Amino acid sequence: MPDFDSINQRLSDLEFIRQKELNGDLIKLISAPFATNADQIVYTPATGKTFFHFESKLYPLSSLTQPASPGAASRSVTVEITNNASVVDVLSHYNISYTGFAGGSSGGGMGTNVGTYKGNILDTLVGDAVKSYKLTSSGISGTYRVSLLGWIEDT
Repeated sequence: MPDFDSINQRLSDLEFIRQKELNGDLIKLISAPFATNADQIVYTPATGKTFFHFESKLYPLSSLTQPASPGAASRSVTVEITNNASVVDVLSHYNISYTGFAGGSSGGGMGTNVGTYKGNILDTLVGDAVKSYKLTSSGISGTYRVSLLGWIEDT
């Protein structure tokens, strides 16, 4: 038997998001592809508006190729999500590939591929046209994108 309470709650969530979109209050931002350490998304709510952060995502874009000679290749990034300069969540990605073995043997394969790619935190920022919500990358090697999803309401 289906869990109708769960289904009804999910429909309510979708109806809420739909209404925010229709009202022009849904904030959906995605960065351009980036390969440098910088602020990738900055959202500054207007005075009289409160921003509600719902979700941020990290998207690895570049493929990691195995090195031609024995050794390792890697790509990584850390993205801090900040609310008025206070860190509220961190997204990360680390991928390493190995080729060759000690003693001149050949071979190789993919190694570690770990990370946190989605941050689901409900957080708020009361707008004053100065305070910002930011997604800032650091320690980067490779190419990535980030996204921000939330909504605004009158304060």
